[in-house]
Amino acid sequence: MLAEDRSQSVDRGCLMAMVPEFQKNKLAEFGKKLVREEDLYLEGNEFGRETDCHVTILYGFLPDLHELQIRKIIQDVKPFTITLTGIDTFQNHQFDVVKFSVESPVLRKLNEIAKQFPNKSSFPNYKPHMTIAYVKSGTFKFPRSGMNIRIPINEVCYSPARGGKSCFDL
Repeated sequence: MLAEDRSQSVDRGCLMAMVPEFQKNKLAEFGKKLVREEDLYLEGNEFGRETDCHVTILYGFLPDLHELQIRKIIQDVKPFTITLTGIDTFQNHQFDVVKFSVESPVLRKLNEIAKQFPNKSSFPNYKPHMTIAYVKSGTFKFPRSGMNIRIPINEVCYSPARGGKSCFDL
């Protein structure tokens, strides 16, 4: 069982492929139609709907990467596209994560390069995805497959353990 645990997200660095602003709004509207408000898992101001559309390249950097290391990871990468191939969930003991399944050879290559830097990733098998929302366990019953939605990626961002974010154009 693969789960996404946001309780650990404050103590490790994360490298992400960012969805362009014009696509974020479309995906947010789609998510509102897909996931009912009463099914959202909320814990204070945490969880609920994902508002920062991205695909994680690698989470778990310890120590944090510095700019030259990030630039080394992305040095040969030009803008590319990802493909949303379906909608599914990750189960967790507290909640489920509704997400788009993502396919991209470039993301897989970036993940392999990023793994060369010190990290403590809890997920040895890379499963690229884009979170839509966090929901109460067992409430999402609408998986879909056979999607083929292409989204351009022109930027990656690094979020260090100490907070903040640095973004890099491809």
